[in-house]
Amino acid sequence: MTKFEIKKEDIKNAGRKFFATYGYSKTTLEDIAASLKMKKNSLYYYFESKEALFRELIEDEVKEHFKRQHAIFEKDIPADKKLVLSVEELIHFIHERTNKYFIKLSSYVEIEKIVENTFPDYKKQEGKYFRDILSLGIKEGIFKEHNTTETAKDIAFILRSVIKNFYCNSELEFMWEIDFNEILHKVKKIMKYVIESIKKN
Repeated sequence: MTKFEIKKEDIKNAGRKFFATYGYSKTTLEDIAASLKMKKNSLYYYFESKEALFRELIEDEVKEHFKRQHAIFEKDIPADKKLVLSVEELIHFIHERTNKYFIKLSSYVEIEKIVENTFPDYKKQEGKYFRDILSLGIKEGIFKEHNTTETAKDIAFILRSVIKNFYCNSELEFMWEIDFNEILHKVKKIMKYVIESIKKN
């Protein structure tokens, strides 16, 4: 890596810590620069704004998430199993990130809202991924013919709703304190109903 790339990664790592602890709105470039013993103006050489830094961090996470999801899609297993594994992977991915970055619950809720409102491509990519699995299931004769676009949207909505319900109704301070096994159990139970509703008799 070049010196530029190394310093940029240092800034991104510092940014992750601040966003995880203080959320988006309370994080400033001054704080990030100070933690790295840099001047704020020097940060602009690497990122033109806080928004640009935040966007790149989110894009990194999205790429990693879908890299794992596509690895599941390529597995030589039936579509219904792929669907369940994909849902499990999403929960594990969030859990892994909460432990790695010590994310505060309030920060996650704020960041999740921003991602949902400002990253429409993420939703499209998520919808396409589930739609591809559902279409594959129809081709394999596992799922009956149905509107895969609508079902994919429903699955994504269900996942977000269940996860948000646990976070928004919690009085805990950090995400790692939440029982992710309970979330996983609830999501898998709901997915079982979804799969049964579209399976061929």
